[in-house]
Amino acid sequence: MKNFMINNFIVICLFAFNIAASAHNNVVVIPLLGDESKPLQNVISVAVSNGDFTDPIAALASISDESENNPYLIVIGPGVYQLSEQLVMREYINIVGSGKGITRLIGSVSDSFNGNSSALVVGAANTTLSSLTVENIDGENGTSVGISCNGPSPVSPALIDLEILLSGGRDQTGLYTGNAASPTLESVDIILRDGSGEQSGTRSGVSAGYKASRTNILVENGGGLQRGIYSPTTGLITLNDSQITVRGGAGGQFGAEINDRSSLRLSDSSISLTNSGALQAGLRLASESTGTVTNSTIRVFDASEVGVGISRSSNSTAIVRGSTVRGNTGSVIAAFTTNTTTDYISDSILSDEPFGTNRCSFVFLEDGTPINNDCE
Repeated sequence: MKNFMINNFIVICLFAFNIAASAHNNVVVIPLLGDESKPLQNVISVAVSNGDFTDPIAALASISDESENNPYLIVIGPGVYQLSEQLVMREYINIVGSGKGITRLIGSVSDSFNGNSSALVVGAANTTLSSLTVENIDGENGTSVGISCNGPSPVSPALIDLEILLSGGRDQTGLYTGNAASPTLESVDIILRDGSGEQSGTRSGVSAGYKASRTNILVENGGGLQRGIYSPTTGLITLNDSQITVRGGAGGQFGAEINDRSSLRLSDSSISLTNSGALQAGLRLASESTGTVTNSTIRVFDASEVGVGISRSSNSTAIVRGSTVRGNTGSVIAAFTTNTTTDYISDSILSDEPFGTNRCSFVFLEDGTPINNDCE
């Protein structure tokens, strides 16, 4: 490990070096003072020069005996690493870089649909990816994905202190989760720019989702439909202390689109939509889905058509507590008055009176006018 000695000492902090899910708050401190003839066990270095490897994929391929009782750590030094193919992670092999924007994994991987084959990095269970940038650019084959967590069994890695960038190409997805995957995200920035087609900061497959804190999603300048979050079916997504920004697209915009019995739990967070060429909805709920918004802000500006804070249909339900919801043409609306479910809004501020079947408690318009208990 002589290649990473800076002033004879490097401290590498990696959450969850112990693979157990309950150990995500562990910190591993690795002193590199040692004898060159006694390298640290199960620690492999990747560097632009003078590392054990210059290619992260080659470093991963060199390991053959990883297990729950014999985990590995791949440490990637500062620099830009051009990946000629996908980086496919494996269980019990953790990968840590030197920081967002400092360690950059760059490639161009795409396929005809969302999933592992479209992703620059493919995640694995019982592992951690942290402190680096993943950048998938200019995909030519339809859909480009930054990180995909999908497999025959649930793939739920810890994703910590990451930047996921996508630019160019057609359809873009920052993080894809499939087949009941539920990765943990902490301090993750997802940025999508200049895709000519559909853009989704995150997209989930059947029964899949994730738990995120301090996660920021920016989707901008797309040629088609833009979503910060998209859960088409039966997933659960939890966001805390996070921001979703969607702006500058030619198609419609949804901060989060939650469908088909999926659920979103948003707390201490914000959704902001601006400058769309079509309709906008900060939160769109459909097909028996549920959105719970707590201590958060949803603001929709500049829609050329309809701009709604929260839109629900097909017997979906919105629960809003301690939040501010603002839309160009409506704060909270039900697309169909025949819906049998009821929205619940309390201790909140709305840009106008909600539409549909609602129950309100301590709800006010922006000018301080109170809204009565039945929201009518």
